[in-house]
Amino acid sequence: MEIDKSKKVQLLKLNGEDYVLVEKNTYDELLDKLEALDTALDITRSRANASKDLLTAMLQEKLSVAQLREIKGAKTIGGRLRLLREMRNLDQRELSDMSGVSQTTISNLENDRVSEPSFASLDALTTSLGVPAGAVYPFIKGVQS
Repeated sequence: MEIDKSKKVQLLKLNGEDYVLVEKNTYDELLDKLEALDTALDITRSRANASKDLLTAMLQEKLSVAQLREIKGAKTIGGRLRLLREMRNLDQRELSDMSGVSQTTISNLENDRVSEPSFASLDALTTSLGVPAGAVYPFIKGVQS
């Protein structure tokens, strides 16, 4: 067994077994890169699962592919909320009663008079409209403020 101190990574044979010898700094760098890749993979999986959850949830609610495309085609959160509310056959007052969000706020959202809606309002409305928690991100993703 001979160690070459000029190499950062070496393959060694010891008692007929192969071992890898890695310089400590190189080992730490490799672990950091692996952790970053693992985090990126988790984020990618979460987004993919959220998109899948939205599609599954919407199809279970008997929305057609055309309706899903129509919702996705709306460029604002307000537009998407209005479409989904109408597809659920609710008026603003009924949604207000279900969600605890005022009818005025719903109207302002649907008419794009609110550029940054509160988390609490969005959560209450999407929950009342049957959008699962895991599907809220794709529901609001890519909209204009």
